[in-house]
Amino acid sequence: MICGCLILNCSCKKDWLEIKPDNKLVVLSSLSDYQSFLDNSALNGTNGLGETGTDNYFVYNFNSLSLGDINTYEWAPEGYGIPSQTDWTQLYRNILACNTTLVGLTKIKVTEANRDLFNQVYGSALLFRGMAYYELAQTFIKPYDSSTAQSDPGLPVRLDPDITLSIGRGTVQQTYDQFFSDLTKSVTFLQTTPPAFKIRPFRASAFALLARAYLSVKNYAKALAYADSAMQTNSTLLNYNTVVPVGTITMPHYDKNPEVFFHCIKSTYITRPLWSAVDSTLYNSYSNDDLRKKLFFSNAQLNPAFKSFVGTYYGYSTNTQFSGPAVDELYLIKAECEARTGNVQGAMDDLNALLVTRWKTNTYIPFTAVTSDDALNIILTERRKELIMRGVRWTDLRRLNSDPKYAVTITHVYNGQAYLLHPNDPKYVWPIPDDEILYSGIAQNLR
Repeated sequence: MICGCLILNCSCKKDWLEIKPDNKLVVLSSLSDYQSFLDNSALNGTNGLGETGTDNYFVYNFNSLSLGDINTYEWAPEGYGIPSQTDWTQLYRNILACNTTLVGLTKIKVTEANRDLFNQVYGSALLFRGMAYYELAQTFIKPYDSSTAQSDPGLPVRLDPDITLSIGRGTVQQTYDQFFSDLTKSVTFLQTTPPAFKIRPFRASAFALLARAYLSVKNYAKALAYADSAMQTNSTLLNYNTVVPVGTITMPHYDKNPEVFFHCIKSTYITRPLWSAVDSTLYNSYSNDDLRKKLFFSNAQLNPAFKSFVGTYYGYSTNTQFSGPAVDELYLIKAECEARTGNVQGAMDDLNALLVTRWKTNTYIPFTAVTSDDALNIILTERRKELIMRGVRWTDLRRLNSDPKYAVTITHVYNGQAYLLHPNDPKYVWPIPDDEILYSGIAQNLR
């Protein structure tokens, strides 16, 4: 579709501005048109830039990496040369597609015959827009802090498909208010039953994304409530004892995986197996009876002394990493929130319910904890191990940095030189692409 090509395949903002709005180019007119428009897989993309900054991996093969890739690995001390345009530009393309849909739907008359489809398309556009703003917030603005969110620089919040409008950065609070509003409102419109294709969202998808988002701002009561709501629709875990790898593919296709609520993938940058290996301390933390050690990792392609991550829930290729909400993440959200709100037994029950499906049959010994702190230490350790390369570690590092018990300093080494990322370092906020700064005039993030 011409409109879809213009919106989702533009190369950069300059290109957008060179394409003058022309109603003759818009071919979207029916609800089925808009549904097809939202079925573009680009809308299911999440940010991958954050994962490149984490402590889950190290690069062992620099031979094919660009200078921009290497700058990313070093957290770009000078703030230039990071290929963040992939995340920034694609996510704003997604927002543009959603805004185009939401405005276009105002011109369609709602009848009893088309109400269900209208609601599904409308709710999907809200969810995709809210998800895009959430993903942008995790990389390009500061972590949420209620004491400074009203003044910390936020994202340009675009709610109109007119890309020529000049939009300032706003505040962190405005950014978070927007994506929470979009995701919450989408619940009213999305269908209650799982769709035929998992690239389409439904109501439980919104609940699961809200649970993830509320955890990121440390609102444990709401994160727990939304995780519970999602799990009322689906709480089925994949028993890893039943998983049979096929060649190098160790996990079932996402459409066949009962844990997947909503399929999303993230840009992988330098975390692909060809270039990266799993942090050795992290790899060695998995017991030999823990089936994740076998299903998540294999010998690195170019150096069998290292282990690379291959256990993506994408289920097609080890180079494409799943980042959508799934049942295992919800068990971990519930467990953490219960531990933080004093329900130690409930926290351990949820954690053990998950982990028993990850270990060889009859080998798992349930974890126990006496205090909330004990439970939290265990849960956060297992959260990192379970959700490796799922696009949540960067957000976890950002939110946990405020607690000295969990703050860590990360080291990446290139060409014999160590680069450090300290807790609460300004480099936990990635630079906005230079072309965006040039054409919009918004302020760059400080490095």
